[in-house]
Amino acid sequence: MKSKSQWSAKTLILLCLALGTTSVIYGNRLQSQVADLTAKRQHAEQQERSVTHAYEELAATMNPADTERVVLDTQISETLIEVMKNRLEYDVTVGTISTAKRAGASGMSRTDLLKEKVPTTGVQSIRVNVRGSYNDFDGFTHYLKALRTLPLAIVALKVEGKNFELGLRVYGN
Repeated sequence: MKSKSQWSAKTLILLCLALGTTSVIYGNRLQSQVADLTAKRQHAEQQERSVTHAYEELAATMNPADTERVVLDTQISETLIEVMKNRLEYDVTVGTISTAKRAGASGMSRTDLLKEKVPTTGVQSIRVNVRGSYNDFDGFTHYLKALRTLPLAIVALKVEGKNFELGLRVYGN
């Protein structure tokens, strides 16, 4: 009887040790995951603060009275001219240019049907998508910098190899 109770006691001790060791291992893993998630959350909060700050700076500089002088129909034309003109200077090939909203059956649409209002500003915009390729990355970055001089925002950029997809939002009234 004594050996059976000693065996049970030893088994219980080993079981407790195994449970304790397992708890420590999983506790360390959980602590590592918590630390990783905390770092990711802090990074996301920092990015949110940065975006909020940029938005506040933009909102402070945007005055609807100033933008009333920029006619969106004219601005979209000038933007498309610059997109095509700059491609030669910076060795960029433009494959397709399209709007975010679908055109009619003829592939054409009136610009007033493409316009979207920017909330709380009175400003309107049209989204333009440009697909193409480039031969030299430095030339491509200079191409993008040249576009930034226009009243537009680069809202999307996807680069795969030497091909790119560029999303522009042109602003005006």
